[in-house]
Amino acid sequence: MFEQLEKSFNLPSPITELYDPIFKEKNIKVFVKRDDLIHPNVSGNKWRKLKYNVEAFLRSEKKEILTFGGPYSNHIHATAALGRLLNIPTLGIVNYHEFDKNNPTLSFANECGMRLQFYSRSEYRRLKNNEYPSELKQKYPSAYIIPEGGNNNCGELGMKDLAKEILEYSSEFKFDKILLASGTSCTANGLATYVSDQIDVIAANVLKYKLTSDKMEIWNDCHLGGYAKINAELISFINEFKSKHNIALDPIYTGKLFYTFYQKLKTDYFNPGSNILLIHTGGLQGIIPMNQKNENKPELLLS
Repeated sequence: MFEQLEKSFNLPSPITELYDPIFKEKNIKVFVKRDDLIHPNVSGNKWRKLKYNVEAFLRSEKKEILTFGGPYSNHIHATAALGRLLNIPTLGIVNYHEFDKNNPTLSFANECGMRLQFYSRSEYRRLKNNEYPSELKQKYPSAYIIPEGGNNNCGELGMKDLAKEILEYSSEFKFDKILLASGTSCTANGLATYVSDQIDVIAANVLKYKLTSDKMEIWNDCHLGGYAKINAELISFINEFKSKHNIALDPIYTGKLFYTFYQKLKTDYFNPGSNILLIHTGGLQGIIPMNQKNENKPELLLS
């Protein structure tokens, strides 16, 4: 059943060239890996990180999948959707005080059949970090535990598939740089592991604290004030990009990646003649709750 489901997904995800006057001016070519098109609800790096975790679950004797996330988590959303598609019971440990029926992410997860357990910020932090293996394994002995964001060895292994798709395309059209947004660093670390000897990887860190790596270059100036912080300039950029290229960007990850890329481009950051690939890691479900939270600001485009 799992193999049949994967075959129904849009894989390998397409690679699309973007056209913009500034690209011609700077003498570069720019492409986008459209992982957002893999599946409407299990898209982007969430599918990549869940694939081998689900395979490991199916090989185990566990009865349900337990994972973690905030109230607007792409990972919670995708895990719940995949659980429904595969008829796998799922349990979400949520960093929030209660179920909110007006929250589209939590409502979707609930509709998919995911059981939701809510914890305060301090309790959530304690559970998902040092103490969760023993405490949660004791409380939920039949659960296969996936860390927040799918950030484990199986999650990184999923980037091997992504790297293979990129390298097969790049065998005919050489990419010089791969750019992607980074939060938990799982996607960036995994991708760099499998392609860094052939293509340079740049991770756009959307968190406020600095990240370092010997595998790749990291831009630590992409957060715009902190994780999930937005401003009018970012919203305007996302809407203009959608209007120009017919590609929606989420405001948490890909929006900040593409915004920072354009800012770097204006400073001649990339060598003339470069071929740049940006990874669209999905997360578009986060646009609706961001619109709800910022109802008095210019609205983000939804598709």
